[in-house]
Amino acid sequence: MNPRPKVRIIHETNPRKYFPAVFALQDRGLILIVGSHRYSVIKEWLRSGLKDRRPLVSRTREALSALWFRLRIPFTSGETILFGWAPWDWRMLIYAPLVPRNRIIYHTSWPRWGHHETPRSYGPLNKPLRLLWLAILRHPHVRVVAVLETTQDSLRRHLAIESVRIPHAVPSVFFEAGKKSHSRAGNHLRLLYVGELSYKKGVETLIRLMERIADLPVQLTLVGDGILRHRCSVAAAKMATVSYLGVIDDRSELATTMAAHDILVAPSRRQNGWEELFGIVIAEALATGMGVIASDHLGPRSILGRAHPQSLIVDGDGVALERLIRRLATDQRTLEQFVAGHRGIADEYALDRVSSSWLGCLAYWGGE
Repeated sequence: MNPRPKVRIIHETNPRKYFPAVFALQDRGLILIVGSHRYSVIKEWLRSGLKDRRPLVSRTREALSALWFRLRIPFTSGETILFGWAPWDWRMLIYAPLVPRNRIIYHTSWPRWGHHETPRSYGPLNKPLRLLWLAILRHPHVRVVAVLETTQDSLRRHLAIESVRIPHAVPSVFFEAGKKSHSRAGNHLRLLYVGELSYKKGVETLIRLMERIADLPVQLTLVGDGILRHRCSVAAAKMATVSYLGVIDDRSELATTMAAHDILVAPSRRQNGWEELFGIVIAEALATGMGVIASDHLGPRSILGRAHPQSLIVDGDGVALERLIRRLATDQRTLEQFVAGHRGIADEYALDRVSSSWLGCLAYWGGE
């Protein structure tokens, strides 16, 4: 019997958030996670304090752990290491020495791999960094895992690189919350937004929408943090139809909150080449039994392609969004049909199913 693969995760932001299926394999004793790190040390220490407002002690502990691992890179061998950060990022220079003595899995949701379509740019350094990346991605010790089919197609077309598709996973608590019955709060349509409170995520669009439809039986709950947190607090204070809950870190609490609402709204706006890629919150909401309205971006489209035909709205089309909300708020049968059109879609992202895919990949890639 082969020994358990020794797995290390190095991610741009939060390893536990993006790899719950991998951590679930450790909980079942099928793999051994020997480390999980943010790929940046100083930048992440600052970001987690300013943006996430995490306690000084915990973020300093993580930063020191990431720094200590960097010092041990020349001596690390025999591990299966998951890389997860944007294409052509210069930090690959730091972690490239791991490739010859370890098995590497590069995990990506970036959908466009054309020469000028990737998010990192370093002027004259672009070409050498790109050559380094290509050498690594084509190395026999490296395997690419793509979140989206679009990513697979682009890697194949532009770089002649084959990949395995494994989507993000939805923890079981979301499916469990969806199985419980939740009575509707009066006759109100209950809308929910979860995520970054910013302009590009469409939060301002939602607040203005609620101002226009104050005559309708609609409630909006905002969950998250970001540059528009004050705007959300003010809106909640001024309008009885808007609630702002702040950040909900506990996944069980978030699942319960989702299951108590009817529709998740995610009206993201394209900005400086950015658009919504996977959108794990959409899959989580679907697992709790919610319907979803989202902008027609790559990620939502990949998830909602089989849902109700009105689930996807044109980016920035506030008129269409308002028209749909008005119909759902005033026609109970339309609302029921809309929500029913989303059932079963989240099954593909269930933790057990995605964990099985990861186990096959890690077990194969973890042995000689």
